[in-house]
Amino acid sequence: FRSKDQTTINKFMMARATNESILEAITTLTNRVDQMQNPEAKTATIDTQCQEAKKGKALEDLRSEKG
Repeated sequence: FRSKDQTTINKFMMARATNESILEAITTLTNRVDQMQNPEAKTATIDTQCQEAKKGKALEDLRSEKG
């Protein structure tokens, strides 16, 4: 059972890392589009939204871990 549990944990951690990478990629692309549409636009708002999304995801992960 231990190796099976470890495999499950490893898969979960890989999926979590993938989700974080996807969020970062979306933020980068959103920032680029925003800058193309409005070169003077500040990206702080988008960065803040991404950070809030990451916090929400982390809380969701904790809830699912606890069951």
